Amino acid sequence: MAGRAHASWHPVRPAPRSRCARCPRPGRRRGVVSGRGRWRGEVPGPRGDRLTRDEQQLVRNYAARLRHVGRVPLGYIHGDNQPRNWLWSRQRLALVDFERTRPAARVQDLVLLAVTEWLDHPDRERAFLQAYGRDLTGAERHALCCLAAIDAVNCLAWGPDNGHPEVTARGRQTLDRLMRKDRL
Repeated sequence: MAGRAHASWHPVRPAPRSRCARCPRPGRRRGVVSGRGRWRGEVPGPRGDRLTRDEQQLVRNYAARLRHVGRVPLGYIHGDNQPRNWLWSRQRLALVDFERTRPAARVQDLVLLAVTEWLDHPDRERAFLQAYGRDLTGAERHALCCLAAIDAVNCLAWGPDNGHPEVTARGRQTLDRLMRKDRL
């Protein structure tokens, strides 16, 4: 049901070129994770000590790969798409908490699901994507992995500073998995 609701927000039709995301070319913008949790190209300086050198390099590599992912469909994303923001009834699913809604690459809305609900449960991913109406493209799968690495850094920067051990644990679990397998 969540996939169907998500699909209604993200129409399942090819996006014209003008509605596809292009990642910036390497060297264009550099910075750190901003206060709003957006990736800007580097591992955060004062919080970089929460990552080993190998983890920092892994995240930098994923950020560099993201720049070359190619075109992925754009749309309005929820920005916090996870079960705690889903209200269920017998027949319907409603999404709540729209404070992070914005235009972005649609695949960004799947990062939290990929690193929590779908992790070690491929049946959940299949069910979601079946209801969504299509599988992810190669570019979207590539972007999903890169965005998960960036999300992990954001979790490790934000979670401890804001007293959210579950967010910190999610970031650590994602990074550990990427270090072991180089995929989700």
